[in-house]
Amino acid sequence: MWFFPKKKGKKNIIKIVDGKLRKIEAHLGKIDNEISCLEREILKLGEELKEMDKIIKAELIRTSMQEQKITIIPRYVKEGFEIKTYAQTLNDSHNQDSSATLTDKHSFIKGVMVCDGVSSVQNNIASQVLTNVISQKLGEISLEEKILQNPLTTKKLLNYLVEEAKKKIREELSKSREKLTASTLLIGLTDGYRIYIYTIGDGYAYILRGGAYDNVEAIRPIYTKAMMSYSRGAATAAVIVSKDPRDEITFKPYFAIYENIPFMKEEGAYLVMATDGAFLLERTSIIGLFELYKKLYQARRGRKTLKEVVDEYLGETLAKIRKELGYKDDASLGVVWIKKKEGS
Repeated sequence: MWFFPKKKGKKNIIKIVDGKLRKIEAHLGKIDNEISCLEREILKLGEELKEMDKIIKAELIRTSMQEQKITIIPRYVKEGFEIKTYAQTLNDSHNQDSSATLTDKHSFIKGVMVCDGVSSVQNNIASQVLTNVISQKLGEISLEEKILQNPLTTKKLLNYLVEEAKKKIREELSKSREKLTASTLLIGLTDGYRIYIYTIGDGYAYILRGGAYDNVEAIRPIYTKAMMSYSRGAATAAVIVSKDPRDEITFKPYFAIYENIPFMKEEGAYLVMATDGAFLLERTSIIGLFELYKKLYQARRGRKTLKEVVDEYLGETLAKIRKELGYKDDASLGVVWIKKKEGS
């Protein structure tokens, strides 16, 4: 009997404490909700700040570009010229050729590249990756006149792009069953005043002056030791990448600059580059360079587009090779056309 009231008092105390604890828990729950709301608000504000930052940066870039408008417009554009480019590949046999058009971010320089996978390797990893990586990475770079005027800078840039492509080739090679991949590489670029030639391996490269299509003297070949004077067959050099570094061979690229473009632009000038497939640019009137020159004259007269000329010439040449020589071949052709802009 003495302890009963004490027990009853303990129960009351427990109830009171329990009630207060529940109130505290409810209060803490409200605080948690408020914190969650605040966190959501903070995140929302963070996103809004990010969006504002993007807008501010975009406006700063736009303003900066407006202030530097004179410097980001290529000189050939300001002087009323334009550069058209087109490249195409027809794989009629080994499926190892590849091609691409090239330009930097602000079109200070434009051009084409063609690649011919080495037949004995029997895969197209190198040729495909070279065209994809070089065209993509060059398109992300902003060049200026002052950079292009330094031959060493341009050569270093192209060397860098090739090395970047080789990294990607190694990556793709590691995913495949192939142990080795190799391809020739021909790049032709122009800023409207100079032509830059960069080659590793054999192929064709010509500067064609505008004017009458029957003027054979207008056909001026670019000769390089690396191209074996346009010889066909196995390449003397190539971009070679292997899973075993001991099997890799580094060939020194041929690099040259031609400065005589201003004398030809009024009539139009063409830089023509091709792989050695299908006797594509042999200097004959039956199959080869002369036929292409006649077709380019039609483009200059406005009768055909550059795309139509290249596609038509590739198709006709490969068909002739199949019919007259009885074999199939791969071929890539790229053309850079420097011309007076219409209405200028």
